[in-house]
Amino acid sequence: MKSKKVLILVLSLLLTCEIVVSQVNSSSRFVVITFELTKGNSKNKQFFYWITPVDSIEKKISFNIFPLYTEEYTKDNFDRCIKGDSVDIFKNTTATNFKFDEGYSSQIEQFVSLVNSKKTKVQTISLNWSAGSRAKETVNVYATPVIGEFCNCLQLSEIGGSHKLEFSALVYMPVASFSFNQNFWDTENGKVMKYADYSLVEFTSYLPSITHGRSLCRAKSKVQVYN
Repeated sequence: MKSKKVLILVLSLLLTCEIVVSQVNSSSRFVVITFELTKGNSKNKQFFYWITPVDSIEKKISFNIFPLYTEEYTKDNFDRCIKGDSVDIFKNTTATNFKFDEGYSSQIEQFVSLVNSKKTKVQTISLNWSAGSRAKETVNVYATPVIGEFCNCLQLSEIGGSHKLEFSALVYMPVASFSFNQNFWDTENGKVMKYADYSLVEFTSYLPSITHGRSLCRAKSKVQVYN
């Protein structure tokens, strides 16, 4: 008789850091994590997209999540990401180019539509502040398993005035061939994603905090697998 695998999910997501080298991904399986932020009684919502490769959580005690750009980048940054070169999303240069092919722009619209239509809510986070416009914030966290081509590269940024500090973080951009991975939620990896606690993720920041230096924050969910 085959032994059953029992997952014990510790519902805590800790932030740790490690240096990551940029690389380019071909078609594979990923999970897009959407953080939907609502402030106070406002009907306006802000969306922050992050991503994790499925094989980064498979039979491991931790999984990484990375910023996923869907519209913030320019054509020259996208081309550099495809090559595996570093980019600076927040800086314009003489090489800055906003002219994407219509076909690519249409694919990205379809990709975002896919992520939003096939998402599953995995957590709701309520934040209560003492006063001001941030007196109350609600964050709904969704996960969407997808199959597709993505590139990743290092996002490099300089912060500060006369004494500039350089930061690096691994980021993803969608490329092509997107579809919904409908069998994901029946897997052990699906259970990991569904029951993890995302409340400590600084999802509004697409750069490491100043205390992390030249490293990438890693979201860590403790998972133990017994045969």
